[in-house]
Amino acid sequence: MELLQIDSLPNKKKSCSIQITEEQFLIQGDFYYLVNKEFHRAETRKGSCSAKEYLGLSAMRKRSPKKTLRFLILAVILEFFDTLAGKIEDIFFFADTDWTSYFVNTAVILCVVMGFVAFFSKKKVIEISFLSKRFCVDEDLFSEEDINKMNHILLKLR
Repeated sequence: MELLQIDSLPNKKKSCSIQITEEQFLIQGDFYYLVNKEFHRAETRKGSCSAKEYLGLSAMRKRSPKKTLRFLILAVILEFFDTLAGKIEDIFFFADTDWTSYFVNTAVILCVVMGFVAFFSKKKVIEISFLSKRFCVDEDLFSEEDINKMNHILLKLR
């Protein structure tokens, strides 16, 4: 018997649906698994777990280590090309090497933009914890009232 069915708010790019029965918790749509403090996109658009394994809810805000790593790699590459451009200007002092300064300036701007993106972007999710799995959905997909109802029902089923 179905106890609760909640769908994501309309007008969102992502969609997700959560269904709770007396035995199962079912999630469909765009969600993540939390494994070793990393978000992994679900390979299938469906996930399920026993309602008896429910542990609780939490709100998480986490910076992406991938974006930070991309920023650091771009900064190292930028330093390499800046050194290389200086050597090219020294070797070919008689040639027109203005293009190297344009290239380095463009790379600096890209690096600064990626630094801002890495520093200011955080993924805001609601974690739904079970003994065997940890599901995460974007915070803005569901209303707070729906999340509280889901938590209340899952706590009763436990």
